[in-house]
Amino acid sequence: MKFLEAVGALSSTSERTLNPLRAFTICCKIWNHADVLYKFVRDRQDGSDVDIDLEIDQSSNRSLSTKTRSNSRLNLMNRSSPISSPQTMNMNNPFEPQQMSTYSVEKKEFDYDFANSILNSYITGQLSSGIKFEVALTIIDLSVQVGDKVLLFSQSLLTLNKLEEFLSQRQIPNTKQKWEKNNTYYRLDGSTSGLERERLINAFNAPNSNAKLFLIST
Repeated sequence: MKFLEAVGALSSTSERTLNPLRAFTICCKIWNHADVLYKFVRDRQDGSDVDIDLEIDQSSNRSLSTKTRSNSRLNLMNRSSPISSPQTMNMNNPFEPQQMSTYSVEKKEFDYDFANSILNSYITGQLSSGIKFEVALTIIDLSVQVGDKVLLFSQSLLTLNKLEEFLSQRQIPNTKQKWEKNNTYYRLDGSTSGLERERLINAFNAPNSNAKLFLIST
């Protein structure tokens, strides 16, 4: 109920209009793994420069130079979404857009207080708190056991960060070796330079490569 109130689903006033994209980005932080939401909320409370992931709030002017690709995806969403671009075609003159009265974009920063009562007693670091992680890691294990390599895609940098934490604690199937970045797995995201991307791809595809997994931010 508090979540629905927070995203404006229960509001009957024009001050707080439901934004489906915003609701989706918040849900992603919950259903990927609850630790993702926990870290996001706690970092905001601490004043840290948190990863915006798919967040569509434009009120912050902080520099995110290491997240260029995330910002590009964000700008693309804002250009293409009927919610964040409140215009529709004028049927009398299709080249003259008219304002939509149905949707509006809330300029205020989203309030995550709805999660505080739950997160105060939340215990982090438990794989069972994210069924999608359990499924993903099981698929990885089974694939490696039969000699396959795995490409794992995610829209969320925070999710990839959390997945790396769990990987570092796990053994690679049929070995006594634990997962190690840039050795047994690689990661590619918006902060990866063009030259580095090419190097990682070539290293992953090399016949003698030890890498079994490639994490990729979309």
